[in-house]
Amino acid sequence: MKYCQSCAAELADNAQSCPRCGYVFTPALHQNKTSKAVCILLCVFLWPLGIHRFICGDIGVGVAILIGNLLAWTAGLLILAPLLMCPIAWLIDLITLCCDRRPIWN
Repeated sequence: MKYCQSCAAELADNAQSCPRCGYVFTPALHQNKTSKAVCILLCVFLWPLGIHRFICGDIGVGVAILIGNLLAWTAGLLILAPLLMCPIAWLIDLITLCCDRRPIWN
């Protein structure tokens, strides 16, 4: 017996969607589950590289973080924008990652 990740309704083992809330399951999307603690630690210490988002499966967000940080630090050597924008974006990404409740976590 499995349960819906959205509304916690009891479902048949072969159910593809929840009859109560309509949530559609994608069980083959993330075969390798990642520890949420590992992703949070990578976000804290290696955020400018976007590694935590690559591991989570958010490839587009990881690329955006990496390119955004590269542009901010190369173009912003003469101004203080990287010093102000990067910590704010890091904090937003960390809070978003901590509040994430997708079924990819162990």
